[in-house]
Order: sequence, then C-alpha cells, then structure tokens
Amino acid sequence: MHMGEFADYPPGFHNGSVIPPNFGQLTPVTRWSARFAGGITFQTNSFVKSDKSTPATPTTTSPTKPTTAKKP
Repeated sequence: MHMGEFADYPPGFHNGSVIPPNFGQLTPVTRWSARFAGGITFQTNSFVKSDKSTPATPTTTSPTKPTTAKKP
C-alpha cells in the first residue's frame, strides 16, 4: 500500500481560475490517499555500460575457402 499526500487547489479556486491581485498566501487543501503499489528491485555491482557486445553462445568462424567433397 502506498500512502501519499495530495495538494489540491485552495478553497474557492479551480483549474483555470484567475487569482485576484494582492490575494495573499495561497494555502492548498491537502489530503492523504492510499493506493495499491508494486515495486521491482534489481541488484547490480556496476552502472558502467559495456562497450563490447558478447554473444550468449560462442560463434564459429567459417572457412575462407569453400570445401568440396572428393569424388571416389
């Protein structure tokens, strides 16, 4: 459960309302809300990005010349 404080518009104001000149201090209406939340944690020993790409399985090199089967 995640608990968070929410600051709403001061009493008498709404989205897009004009604030009169010399109004004074704007004090928001605050309320607490609770929502379901989930989190995932990763553990690492370094944040350095590797500059090499290593494949998961070793690759084999193909021969430079094609091989032909000998005829009997």
